[in-house]
Amino acid sequence: MSLTAPAPDEQLGAACALEARICECDALIASRSTALRQFEESVVKTREEIAQATAMRSGMESALETLRTAEAQMQQQLATYDAWAHPPRLRVVDDASTQETPEVTEQSEQAVDGALLADAPTITINKVRAAPIMKVVSTEPEREWSVKDVATALEEADAAGEKRVRSGLEELHRKGVLAKRPAEAGSRLTYRQIANWRPLP
Repeated sequence: MSLTAPAPDEQLGAACALEARICECDALIASRSTALRQFEESVVKTREEIAQATAMRSGMESALETLRTAEAQMQQQLATYDAWAHPPRLRVVDDASTQETPEVTEQSEQAVDGALLADAPTITINKVRAAPIMKVVSTEPEREWSVKDVATALEEADAAGEKRVRSGLEELHRKGVLAKRPAEAGSRLTYRQIANWRPLP
């Protein structure tokens, strides 16, 4: 059996067909390469936008936290000022001239020791550290008490005693029993009673 070689015309037609397919492949590769490059550029841009948004979000969160802290401090300052400028009214009691001063006993300490202030909350305080201080302050609840005043009344006028008294007054201020007026030019740091109190049992 003899093999017949393709005619020149047939060879030419096959070559043209292959070249056409190759051109189609080249066009497809170029098109997809362009699409891939655009996609990669889009990914890079998207990542940059995400990074920028993350940074802005972090900055705004920090600013929001700062605002909330400032607002809380402002509310605390306003509450302290209102308590200072508008103290609770004193409760009307019987004429003190007809009353005998009761002896302070263990039983009486279980009652509200600072019950001189009407429309004011009653706050439980430390019996050992804070109660002796409040027994002094409650004798004149509207008075501006300095650290030295209280320390002298407690017979703890030395440096160590004043340090203990100052620590106790600060604790009572933080608990809301006392209002504090910071020292200003020509005046001392003072404290004033703004709430009733009772010692821990």
